[in-house]
Parts: sequence; structure tokens; C-alpha cells
Amino acid sequence: MKKEQFSDMMNNIDDELIVNAKETRKKARKISWKQISAIAACICLVLTAIICIPMMNNDGKIIANYKTGEMVDAQYPIPTAGECIFFYEVEQARKEYAGKEVQFLVAFKVYIGNDVLEGEELEAEYQRLADLGYKLYHVEDHWTYRAGGVKEYIPIVVGLFTEDQLANFEANEMYGYTFCFESNGDGSEITVDEENAIANFNTNVA
Repeated sequence: MKKEQFSDMMNNIDDELIVNAKETRKKARKISWKQISAIAACICLVLTAIICIPMMNNDGKIIANYKTGEMVDAQYPIPTAGECIFFYEVEQARKEYAGKEVQFLVAFKVYIGNDVLEGEELEAEYQRLADLGYKLYHVEDHWTYRAGGVKEYIPIVVGLFTEDQLANFEANEMYGYTFCFESNGDGSEITVDEENAIANFNTNVA
């Protein structure tokens, strides 16, 4: 094709067609960037999930309660000397969080024969457990409802245990133990300040 013929053909192109072609190209470019942005956002979400999921596996978390979604009307026997009985919710929580670095905030009762241990003897047992390295806490603001809807505060001692500590609990061969999750009268979880574990039991906390 001769140069003159090509020039004539270019001159005969409708200006409107050129404008439309430019607009179409602009739109295509805009759509392309939107698609790229969407893809980039998806990639970021995937990468965030990959990074964060291991951090969201409850490692380092305190488990203070556990809802099984089941109606459990369990009756537990009084533990014999040297025996530890874990209530159903505690057992299920231990299974749920197996292999994860969590701690279980549980209340526990100490039995001697058929009776709950009290007074100085209980205080001495708390001290023995604290000396073994178990983290025990005195929860002053634990409360429940009594008859007539009266709110009553009942201080309790609870322990913050790892799975290994529960599985290998160093029971006193004289006593039996039960472990359960404790909550306030409205179902809210009890809380402790991890830094304030009791090292010395100088007062009667029974």
C-alpha cells in the first residue's frame, strides 16, 4: 500500500470512532485495575488467614468456662483418697483444647473421707499445692444468688492449670479432689490476675 493511500484511509476514519475507541480503552483499563485490586485483596486475606490461624488456636488462652451444648445432669461420686474427678465440662474442654497451650481456670474441692476439707487443714493443703508450683488464686468477687434473688458474695480459691498439671496432678494421698468450672450467679466467668497467684496462705480461706 502506498503512503498516499494509507494517509487517505486514515483521514477518512470517523472522529467519533476514534473517541469511542479511546473511551472503550479507558473503561477496559479501569475494569482491569478493579479486577487486579480484587485479586490482590483476596490474596491478602488468604495470607492473613494463613498467618493468623495458628495464632487464633487459643494458644496462651485461659479457659474459664466451657459450654457443651448438652443437657448434662451428672452426679459425681465423692472422690476417694488420692483420686481426682473432673466434671464433664472440664473433661470436654481438655479434649477440645488438646495440644494447645491453654490454661484451665477451675475451682476444686478437697475431700477427706466423705467430708469437704475446711479450716487450717485446707489452708495447709493449699500451701502444699502452691509450694509445688501450682498457681492458686483467691477470688473475692465471686458471687451467686440466694433465695429471693439476693446477691451474695462467696470468695473461693481457684487454680490455673495447664493440661499437663491436670493430667499429672500431685494429689495428697490423704485427700480426694473434684475439679469444675465456676461462674457467677448470672453465668459470667470468674477472672484472675495471672500475676497475683498466692504464694503464702496466711489466713483461713475456707
